[in-house]
Amino acid sequence: MDCISQARRRKIGQKLYVVAWVIEGIAVSAGLLIAVAIGMDAHHAAGGHGLSLDVVLASGGFLVVACAELTKIPVATTLVHARWTWKPVLFVLLALMSVITFETIFFSLERGFTMRMQAVERQRQAVEELEDERSRLMTDLARSKEAATDTQVLLVGPADELRRRTAERVEELKAELATLDLNALPPAALDLDRRIAERRQAIGDLRDLAKTERNERIDRFESQRESYLRRIEDARKAGDERSVRKWEQALEKLPYPKKELDEIQKRHGVEISKVEAQIVELRQQRAALDITPSADLVARRRSLQERIDEAYDDQRALEREQGARAAERSEKAAARLDAVALTEERLRVVEKNLVPARAAYLELSELDQIYRIAAFWFGKAPAEIGSHEAKQVAAFWFGSIAALAALAGAATAILGEGLIRLSEPRPRQRRAMGLAGLLRRLLLSWRWQRVRTVERIVEGPPVEKVVEKIVDKIVERPVKEFIYVPLLTDDPDAVRSILERDLPRGVGEILKPSAWGDGHAVPA
Repeated sequence: MDCISQARRRKIGQKLYVVAWVIEGIAVSAGLLIAVAIGMDAHHAAGGHGLSLDVVLASGGFLVVACAELTKIPVATTLVHARWTWKPVLFVLLALMSVITFETIFFSLERGFTMRMQAVERQRQAVEELEDERSRLMTDLARSKEAATDTQVLLVGPADELRRRTAERVEELKAELATLDLNALPPAALDLDRRIAERRQAIGDLRDLAKTERNERIDRFESQRESYLRRIEDARKAGDERSVRKWEQALEKLPYPKKELDEIQKRHGVEISKVEAQIVELRQQRAALDITPSADLVARRRSLQERIDEAYDDQRALEREQGARAAERSEKAAARLDAVALTEERLRVVEKNLVPARAAYLELSELDQIYRIAAFWFGKAPAEIGSHEAKQVAAFWFGSIAALAALAGAATAILGEGLIRLSEPRPRQRRAMGLAGLLRRLLLSWRWQRVRTVERIVEGPPVEKVVEKIVDKIVERPVKEFIYVPLLTDDPDAVRSILERDLPRGVGEILKPSAWGDGHAVPA
């Protein structure tokens, strides 16, 4: 049974030794591949012209390191068979050689993770750029709408104030002139003045009507545009992309009513021109009347009329200026609406591109093992892990794996060589008694002192006694008892021969001596 166990132990040790060489071969192959890859990169960087010094310097170190890893197994084998004096030196040397394997594996794992981390960081940067552009577009859109509202208020407010002041001045002059005419003019002249005033009122009504129609058309356009924008926003919230595209196309086709505004201005301008011509004709008729007022009245009337005409001229100039400003405002509004539409279109494109970019970033971060471990360690989502946190976890994780892999080959070789050594038969040598032997002797001597001794009862000849009472007779018989006594010896066979020689025949056959110990004592 012992021979079979030794053979099996030797076989297992040889297999483990082969496995150790296989592990080291894989490590050497990895180092050679790294050297070749770095050399090819340096060759391409140098222009691909022959074997340059950069190629040798880049790959030579890794090539030497890969070849140096082959010395680990011989060092581990020597460590098993060497004396205890040399074992610390060989152990330190083996640890230093394991650093080579550690560096190769750690470099490979770290390089692969760096490439994956760069892909994650590029995707994260793309997502951040899209989010920044989205925020900027939303800010520009809000500013454009606010600027349009402020410009309209600034243009409309002063014009209304000037128009109101001019109208008040005209009304005051008209009232003064009417009072003067009523007091000095004949009925025919008063009738013509009344008709002229009616025509002027008609001109004012036509201008108000034109303004009302223009405002109604502009309000209708703004209402339609706001309706389309509201429908697009509702469809986007509901996730109905088809409706979003439909209303966006309808919004793009919605024209600004510049042509209609020009037609309204032209139509009412013709009517106003006709009424002004009538006013001129009525003024001519009135001038043909034979009115001979006093010189003072004529002067006062002429002065009032000139002031009224100046007020009307100011009003017409104000209307022309207001019309020019309205046209300019319309053009600016149209340009601003185009800019807003372009901004909204770009915003929709950015939001559309942002969704797959975020999905790709989440997928890359969740598929990477280091990001998942970092998320578990820091209590965050994988997408929220930064590059600094990922590098910390990668250094610890790859360092642990590289340390285990670096020790795997040497440990396997030591284990295999140890099994092979245990399977080899070796002569037993008498070892000097050390501290353990002294303690063993002390314990055994203390145990001898505690062994229970049996007292032997020696009885004399029986003596007859006559007593007056009846007592039971006690007959005592000697009982033989065997006491097992430990004998300290290094030669069990000698003890057996002594027992067979000295003890009686019957006792020697009954006793069965047994030996305790490691069974490797040397005969005395």
